[in-house]
Amino acid sequence: MKCNHWAAWERHSGGKPGYSWLSFRHAKGARSPARRRSHVMSCMVVSVVAALLSGCSNPPPAPAVYKMGDRVEAGPFTYNVFEAEWKAQIGAGERATLPAHRFLLVHFTVTNGGGTPISIPQFTLTDDGGHTYNETFVGADVASLLGPVRSVKPTETLDGRVLFDVEPKSYKLKLDDVSGAGKSAMVEMPLEFAAPGGISAGSEVPVPAK
Repeated sequence: MKCNHWAAWERHSGGKPGYSWLSFRHAKGARSPARRRSHVMSCMVVSVVAALLSGCSNPPPAPAVYKMGDRVEAGPFTYNVFEAEWKAQIGAGERATLPAHRFLLVHFTVTNGGGTPISIPQFTLTDDGGHTYNETFVGADVASLLGPVRSVKPTETLDGRVLFDVEPKSYKLKLDDVSGAGKSAMVEMPLEFAAPGGISAGSEVPVPAK
């Protein structure tokens, strides 16, 4: 008695010369174009998912946190944030500029340790709730106030100030790493008013009338 596979081969070959059992087995097991496309798509999907999972497993490192007055390295820049002053207004008389909340004037130095001139990134403040606040550029009467476009030459140290219009509370100043190495830093800025007639940390802060 002939096995089922052998009988199927005889029916398929029709007695054609040169049509062997191996040829029949190869034709019978070959994948159709549709099945090959489906297999390729499945492999591509698996590769994409694996790449996404690999990226998610390596988040960027959290920025290092420093205190005011510390030497802070962020990429090619070395910062020293040494003063933060709250102001009810900028300027005086008709030239005075009032804030929406209160002005925070931050004084610092920055040194370029790289070999080429580098633009200083704009700074941001972050509060305890994770909200971020950008610089404001309305303080035309502030000495050494940096504008939106600023750069430092190699080995040069720049003494400058940046201004924020924010609610009086504690913040962290974020110093971004422009090299892309992920070495950003944060400087703690507790709520303190050191100006004459100012307010000590923890006291109730008067906000100027609008």
